[in-house]
Amino acid sequence: MTVDRDEYLADTDAQHLVRLPLFISHAINQLEYRQFNYDRLMSCNEPLTRWLYKQLIHRFRQASFMNDYHFMYSNLERDSGLLQLGRSNDNRRKVSAALDELVSRSVLISDDTDVWKEGRKIVDTK
Repeated sequence: MTVDRDEYLADTDAQHLVRLPLFISHAINQLEYRQFNYDRLMSCNEPLTRWLYKQLIHRFRQASFMNDYHFMYSNLERDSGLLQLGRSNDNRRKVSAALDELVSRSVLISDDTDVWKEGRKIVDTK
């Protein structure tokens, strides 16, 4: 039995049953469903910031004050498709600005950067 909006508004105290698609109900039952703050995600200014936030949601399941999460700049550059600036230095600044925005929105507590160099050339960052 289906209920349209008019029927719902006629009796708002009625209780309704919803059947979710199989993959969604399975994810909820197996505790694989990842709930997150969509408003906080969409309030991020830059697409790279939103992409990083979504990656944190999907990959960092054991989040706590005792566990840290790290990623390599080279992997971010390869996977995101959002670092299209000409110089690698400008792209690293863009990533740093995105991480600073996540800290300002209380998604991250802090961000620490380790730099790997070969001579004076920056090879990668973590």
